[in-house]
Amino acid sequence: MQRFVGLLLLACACTWDGTRSDVIYSCPDQVCPEGQACRAGVCKPIGTEGACTGETRFADEFDDLDATRWDVMMSTGAVAHAVDGQLAIDYTANGADAEVSMIDRVAHDDATVTVEVVSPRDLSSGFIRMRLFDDFRDTAPLVFMADSTDLSAVIDSDLDVPKILRTDNYDPQRYRFWRISRTTDQACFYTSRDGVSFEEFACGSNAGVRSSLRAGLSAGNYAATDPQTVAFDHFTWCGP
Repeated sequence: MQRFVGLLLLACACTWDGTRSDVIYSCPDQVCPEGQACRAGVCKPIGTEGACTGETRFADEFDDLDATRWDVMMSTGAVAHAVDGQLAIDYTANGADAEVSMIDRVAHDDATVTVEVVSPRDLSSGFIRMRLFDDFRDTAPLVFMADSTDLSAVIDSDLDVPKILRTDNYDPQRYRFWRISRTTDQACFYTSRDGVSFEEFACGSNAGVRSSLRAGLSAGNYAATDPQTVAFDHFTWCGP
């Protein structure tokens, strides 16, 4: 798996049994046991990247769109609603989009947000986005976004200009599940084909990213297309 490493050089204090030690490594995989990799200084089983280390605070299968949990913003030509156990965003008009965002703040340090993304058959003139933001909707510190043919992970902190950590060709099946996980030091983006085994997509510094953020799920298009639907499912927030 190709990894973005330009922003990241972690020091790993892992022993062969996965516990902490006073020996500091530059984090090559060989310092961890077979089947594990060094993640933020701790040896973890490969495939569990970004997994919840705390309790599940909120999970939604979208049997309905709970107005006490979710805030909905829609432009003309877009509709966000719960359909067949999924959050569906339908758009038909040029430049139409909609976003469904949590009312509660979810993304504290050591929190993880995961969602399943069901792409339409043609995303060539549209986008799908999961972002974590505060009260100012015009900016978002952490963004996972499929834009036409690309999937990108972006960090936009209060300390710096937005940084694209990594961009890859968007494969809706390979990248069906998206996850953003935060620690005190860094924010990481993960993907999964099946929602069980996750791979690291990109990581970057968490410095300057506000400690309490909301999760938003959105989709839309840039140009006139046939009617399209983007669906989200299995939303989970876990952590402190």
